[in-house]
Amino acid sequence: PHIRQLLQDEIHDEGHRMIGFSSAEDFLATYGEEPIDLILLDLMLPGMDGLSCLQQLKINQSQDGCPRVVIVTALDDAEKRRIALDNGAEEYILKPDLFLYAVRQARGAGLRASGHIPMALTVGQAIDAGISSIEHIDYAHKAGVKDEARITADFAAGRIDRAQASAQLDAGFDEATAMAAYRDMAARGVFVTPTLSISRTVAYLDQNDHSADPELAYIGPRLRKTYDWRIERAAKATPEQIAQRHAIYEHNAAILPLLQQAGVTIMAGTDAGFLNSFDYPGFALHQELALYVDRGLTPAQALASATRAGPAWFGLLDRYGAVAEGKQADMVLLTANPLEDIHATKAIDAVILRGTLQDRARLDALLAETKAKVAAWNAAATRP
Repeated sequence: PHIRQLLQDEIHDEGHRMIGFSSAEDFLATYGEEPIDLILLDLMLPGMDGLSCLQQLKINQSQDGCPRVVIVTALDDAEKRRIALDNGAEEYILKPDLFLYAVRQARGAGLRASGHIPMALTVGQAIDAGISSIEHIDYAHKAGVKDEARITADFAAGRIDRAQASAQLDAGFDEATAMAAYRDMAARGVFVTPTLSISRTVAYLDQNDHSADPELAYIGPRLRKTYDWRIERAAKATPEQIAQRHAIYEHNAAILPLLQQAGVTIMAGTDAGFLNSFDYPGFALHQELALYVDRGLTPAQALASATRAGPAWFGLLDRYGAVAEGKQADMVLLTANPLEDIHATKAIDAVILRGTLQDRARLDALLAETKAKVAAWNAAATRP
């Protein structure tokens, strides 16, 4: 539903009207009530699948005429493609193809491309298309799987589902394959943003109670509400699924020093925001850096991931990433040395932002203001 909403927003921004439906049944129940120019239809739907919906539309077409129908799916299945086209679909577009097209277009326009990689593509395909930063370490783990191409092809063809593909990828990691892939990534300037903090938080929701986290005092009720979907999904997991969740995190996190050894630039990031439960903006970055050190990076390498890697990726090291005359005056002043203990990044004495000093008193005041706003929102949300 979140992807559907993003697509709807983009189409609205282009000046068109789009109506989204959560199932084929919901769509067919209202079909014909107003004119439609184009139908975008997935195949993998809850309840009635996309092909059955398309066949029902074909019946309607014989009676009343039918708008253009474009199938947009992750299933690279020749038989389903044939059935779709035979039943009136104008196009059968693979989501992975759209991804590769978007990356190539971005690079062709002189932009840098960063993002997730569809399960139906290999990491190498995304890199060949021009992606230059990979978000989340699990994609880097995937690049180190000997049978990655076969597993992704099986998933794309619908021979295995996502859970089966994930299990095979987790079990198929090969260090020699990985190091070859990582050296290639380094040579081609591909960065990796591991986001270990959110991955660990979600993996171990069964063990850690976050309901009393002090950081929640700074998270408004509407943002906090979006945490529920991960919490509820984790609560429904079987013991086997919980054990697999733990194992996948541990296996993914273990490759961080291999990436560093191969020369891949690690770029710190947290993925903090809506949906990502207990992944607190600002606070999570300190946790992220501590996890890098726990997993084998030196404090200096962890600090560089948060201070120099970002500017390097954007080609802005001439302005950022060092304290020197002529550089941007953005810096954090600490009361302890993070090169000796990475947790010292939290011992903040002052922040200089765009040349303006925010001392400890001002920082505390900002925190207090935010906490008061959230408390007021919480109170308003509980009123009848």
